[in-house]
Amino acid sequence: MHGYLKGVCLEEREMLEAIIFLFSLEVGYIPYDQVVTYDSCFHAEDSFYVDFDATIKFHFFFVGGGFKVYAWPSGVDSVGMPSFWPHRIDSKFTAGLQFGILSIGVRHLCAHPVTPYIQRRRITDPADGAYSEFFARFEGKVGK
Repeated sequence: MHGYLKGVCLEEREMLEAIIFLFSLEVGYIPYDQVVTYDSCFHAEDSFYVDFDATIKFHFFFVGGGFKVYAWPSGVDSVGMPSFWPHRIDSKFTAGLQFGILSIGVRHLCAHPVTPYIQRRRITDPADGAYSEFFARFEGKVGK
């Protein structure tokens, strides 16, 4: 037997109350002398990626990092499994202080091609470079 409250089934109401809306707003500054990029020929293809991030918090301080590796599908290997060729890695390092909904910190981001190092050939991905940014981030949620 379902209980009803103002026309909404309790099971539906519990489900709606379980939904949490997360939001954030970040503003930042990237010093011009921090941006380093390299021009290169670009060959675009469909890509897949793997993304990993981790952060450690201790009281108000946080430090973290992560990486995203992009890979092109390269056919099927000798045992019939799909094969992928990594072509780029994006890395980031973040550190800062968090006070309630406000985080203040610095983030370093860099992108480097992987393929030329594997094949010992020229860079084929224009995403090679690095920069740092200083940020203030506001985060909040609506729901339980």
